[in-house]
Amino acid sequence: YFVKELLGKKANVFNFSKNIKHFPYDIFHICTHGGEVEGHIVEEDFTDRDGNRHTVIYESLLSISPSLRPGLLTVQHMTYFKFFDGMKWRSAELKAKEIPHYVFADMQNYMKNSKAVDKKIGAKKKVSNSAGIQCSDSVYLPMLQTIASHSAPFIFNNACWSWYNVAEQFLGASTRSYIGTLWNVQNHIAVAFAKQFYELAFTSSIMEAVHQSQALAKGSDSENIYMVWGLHFSKLSHAKSKITS
Repeated sequence: YFVKELLGKKANVFNFSKNIKHFPYDIFHICTHGGEVEGHIVEEDFTDRDGNRHTVIYESLLSISPSLRPGLLTVQHMTYFKFFDGMKWRSAELKAKEIPHYVFADMQNYMKNSKAVDKKIGAKKKVSNSAGIQCSDSVYLPMLQTIASHSAPFIFNNACWSWYNVAEQFLGASTRSYIGTLWNVQNHIAVAFAKQFYELAFTSSIMEAVHQSQALAKGSDSENIYMVWGLHFSKLSHAKSKITS
């Protein structure tokens, strides 16, 4: 196989994004921290079109990296709503209020146009289920429309909380199969699982290789932590030569 590595400082957001989107591959293996990355809790007050005042609280993630254009930066921003007028987001209590949909549209418009001075920004905190992939300089937030491929590739994101909001991004961008974790994976389990998985994946399906490798974590905090999304019958093919690859 032809293998291209992004290690240390080379594993920055710019290079990660460029390789994901522009250089065709059959397998993309990610080994880093993820899922719980640093962000901020933000509180904003806004007035809807009916003149009613509301408060929204959300977790905010920001990723900043160099751009292809000299002197400019690429900025990614994701928000995770937590509370609306003191009620938990998507709770039965909030749903029972039957708030008109246009109120939330007004909220989104206000958030989009409001300035930093109008926001109550709290201290840094770990944002759970944040879908972030930690790179050497910042956090990569997968917001993908397409990925580089001659045929739909296989992605193994061997990081913590690497399923939530991540699997669907890669699958929607034409990945055929994706492996991620349901919560924080222990480092030694992550290493042992990956080694055994690749020993099995070329003689059985990806799903079978994951199922068999799960036995390594039995009885630990990482038991049954890995899941497969996409085409469950997918397989990895043997390479004929490094040059062909």
